Amino acid sequence: MSAMLFKKSGIILALIALLASSFPAAPAAADGAASTRNIILGGALVGGTLLILNHNRKVHQKYDELTNARNQAQADRDQAYASYQSAASSSYAYAQRLAATQRELASYRHTLAMQHDEIVKLRHQIALRQDNARSAFVQPNTAKPPSPTVRVASESFGWGQL
Repeated sequence: MSAMLFKKSGIILALIALLASSFPAAPAAADGAASTRNIILGGALVGGTLLILNHNRKVHQKYDELTNARNQAQADRDQAYASYQSAASSSYAYAQRLAATQRELASYRHTLAMQHDEIVKLRHQIALRQDNARSAFVQPNTAKPPSPTVRVASESFGWGQL
């Protein structure tokens, strides 16, 4: 930045020198007022040039700051959007895996229910065959079923007999 400032001041000083040389040279007067006036005008010209250079430097510095702030805000926006997209795609992938797992679980439940129904049918067929086999070899019992008997304990545990 200082090299650029040095180049600009050199250019401005060259322009001032060119401008000063373009005026016709008047005979030098031994007048003290003219000399003082020329010194004041020269100082004002140099001071004004330096003020303009400083103002331009500050303006460009402000433009650079605004550009950097704008670029930083854009980078922050891009980062936030990328983060959002990553989270959204991650949650979408999770939802897809969850749906696939639920479909697989439903398929397993359906298979298990079909197997259970098949087992119930096979058990029923086995029970029917066993009943048919028993009825073919066993004669029907027409006798009265025996009445239930009640057993009373007869052991003594040192208390004597009741």
